Amino acid sequence: MRRLLVGLLLAAIGFTISACAPREAPRADDLVGTWVASVPGHKSRLVLGGDQSFTMDEIPLAVLTHAGDQEAVLESIEGWADVLSVDGSWYMVGRSLHLSFEVDGQLWDSNLTVLGNGAQLELVRYLGDPDEGQALRWKKQP
Repeated sequence: MRRLLVGLLLAAIGFTISACAPREAPRADDLVGTWVASVPGHKSRLVLGGDQSFTMDEIPLAVLTHAGDQEAVLESIEGWADVLSVDGSWYMVGRSLHLSFEVDGQLWDSNLTVLGNGAQLELVRYLGDPDEGQALRWKKQP
């Protein structure tokens, strides 16, 4: 009886530890495809190619270039100001999707956070402090 209880206890501990283990970051292949972020009245489309190229349409420049300046980003979102399309290359580091591109001769490296796993993946660009919860979220299109 004692062995049974010890066995059940060890099994319960093992299950608890495995359930809390961090999930593996998605593979780059999981991200290839078309993603769309929507805010009222506007959509931004991001296409990630299997050759590590990308295009992004209808995105306010401040969203990609002023991550720490929440006021500038929110103003650009409200009026959907300085909207442009960019293309460049992308690469993954853990759960961070890096987008490298050029605007008016200036090189930028912007990143989106990859949340979720499997069919529940989403790409997120936090607008200012992530704890405040304001973000653009791209969902993968079928």
